[in-house]
Amino acid sequence: MIKAPRALAASIVLLLLVAGGALLVRPLQDMRSDIDAQRDLLGQQLGTTRELLEVARDQLQVAQQTRDAAERTDARTAELLSISRALLAVAREAARDVDTTTAAAVRTQQLTAQLLALAREIERLVRSTERHAASLDRKTGPSVP
Repeated sequence: MIKAPRALAASIVLLLLVAGGALLVRPLQDMRSDIDAQRDLLGQQLGTTRELLEVARDQLQVAQQTRDAAERTDARTAELLSISRALLAVAREAARDVDTTTAAAVRTQQLTAQLLALAREIERLVRSTERHAASLDRKTGPSVP
């Protein structure tokens, strides 16, 4: 009779161990499934982040090109301003010389030649600036007033 309770006790212990093992295996399987799902999500997020980084790089490149074009336009504008100031100075001097003597007329003729040269230079720069602005419009779209 003593052997029966021991066998029963051993069976109960074995049953408890198997049940305990089953209770531990299921949560471990669920955790593994959750980890796999999180890994997949992280992979997707990484892919999206890489795509966003590529878009940001493209935007940076366009911004740098726009900045470079703006710097060139600014340099041309400064050159035009300098020429315009020189033209204004020559024009003011020419206006003072209009009512003078023959020597003043000769000087006026010289100034006119300078004005013509400056006007030609301005015309050249205006055409160049127009071509440059048209090129920018093709690349970035027309500017909004």
